[in-house]
Amino acid sequence: MKIEIIRLLWDILTYISISLTLFVLLPARYDKRKTRISALVLLGICSSGYLWSSMKYPVEGYIVYGILWLMVPVTVFAWKTSQYRDCRFLFTLCSAFTFGVSIHVVSWGIGRLMGREINLSICFQLLLSLGYLLYLYKIHPKYRSILENVKNGWKVLGAISFWHSIVLFLILGTVKIWESEKFIPAALIFCITTGFTYLLMGRSLILAVNNCAVRMRIQQMKEYEELVFVDELTGLLNRRALDHEMKRLEKARESFFYVMFDLNDLKRVNDEYGHFQGDVFIKKAADVLRDCGEKAIGAYRTGGDEFVLLFPDCEERSMEQKLKEIRDKCEAFYQYDNKSFGMALGYGKIEDYESDCIHNMLIRSDRDMYRNKVKMKKGSAEK
Repeated sequence: MKIEIIRLLWDILTYISISLTLFVLLPARYDKRKTRISALVLLGICSSGYLWSSMKYPVEGYIVYGILWLMVPVTVFAWKTSQYRDCRFLFTLCSAFTFGVSIHVVSWGIGRLMGREINLSICFQLLLSLGYLLYLYKIHPKYRSILENVKNGWKVLGAISFWHSIVLFLILGTVKIWESEKFIPAALIFCITTGFTYLLMGRSLILAVNNCAVRMRIQQMKEYEELVFVDELTGLLNRRALDHEMKRLEKARESFFYVMFDLNDLKRVNDEYGHFQGDVFIKKAADVLRDCGEKAIGAYRTGGDEFVLLFPDCEERSMEQKLKEIRDKCEAFYQYDNKSFGMALGYGKIEDYESDCIHNMLIRSDRDMYRNKVKMKKGSAEK
């Protein structure tokens, strides 16, 4: 009688370790504290019911009572309280069952081989279960991160883990395995193989999470770059991006053309037609620069009405031709209320960093742009 009670308590220990695996790994849908208390109460009631039924109406193997009193209620409760009710839950459930039962089988096999004493098996069960639960407690944050971030592949993993659970169930249902030592090596080999299988699946999940984290990091960096280096109104690069690029060019000692633009009469457009039309004027200018800067290093909005195009070094004749095309497009690209508005440009070039510097090049570009602006205003007044 005493041996029978010990055996039943041993079985209860296995079911409790399975249940705790579910409650540790699966994030709760409801209040955590209330869910944990409810889970402990449920385990107490179900364990008592299992013990009472097994003692009152003994049957061979007691596996039926284990399923009815412990596995079914715990599974339903875990499913009801879990955030996940798909193949992620199935994988976690089958994994918990497989590991719990594998620990049970391994401890039983070692106990039989070493002394045929159930007390020895229970000691191994306690040690293995304790180590297993401590390991679960350590990895459960990462496992929950896997559940949250990995969206694909759970059907395959659920099918594999379900297959392992069915095989283990058939092993447990075979009475001979508990009666003859010749089945012990096969049981131990299966449990060890199962462990390695789950290690491989876990490794795959970790790699999937790491890849997901890398993709998220890249996406975050792109979003951050847009916030830092992109002008919100026009979608062009901003002054910070221009300074960054010019420092790179200066460090690499690369020659380049610096073409600066200034909108004519933006203040007048804002005052007479409103800031909405002023923004339209600015956006039209940005579209013109995008069209002109197909071969440019970059197009930048550096201020309210100021823009810059950077071009790589080329022959002066080729650049002059390009500047002529740009001037024609900038002459009067925006029409509103029967009036035309454009923008002036000026340019400079730096090619010898020993005798020249970016600061002097910017001064030359600004003076050239100012002369062009005065010329455009005179031409507009004569018309």
